[in-house]
Amino acid sequence: MAGTIFAAPGGLVGVEGARVELVDSAGTSPPPVVTNCVGNFWVTRGAWDPVFPIRVTVTKGSTRHEMKSDIGRAASCADCHATAVADPLVKTGPVTLFETSDPEGPPKSCPVNPDRSQR
Repeated sequence: MAGTIFAAPGGLVGVEGARVELVDSAGTSPPPVVTNCVGNFWVTRGAWDPVFPIRVTVTKGSTRHEMKSDIGRAASCADCHATAVADPLVKTGPVTLFETSDPEGPPKSCPVNPDRSQR
């Protein structure tokens, strides 16, 4: 299971240090999952073999967002979320955590640029 958490709508800057809480229908969770400096997270099947559907909550500081629907069909966020949405009945926009930007700002010591719009 893998994905990317972006700071805010309208931008593609990854959020570092966001906690991604995953709970499957059996009530199990993987070891703690925290985004890296470009906002990516992942859980290998060896670390957690979930039973679908899965509930997701993302937290950083005092900001907490729970996904409105459960993950029920795919282990990749990109199966449902996309940076460019051509058909909103098939895909939704990127996963964002804040209304405007990360209050802590972009990561200061990331070996790559966390802003995907700069690529």
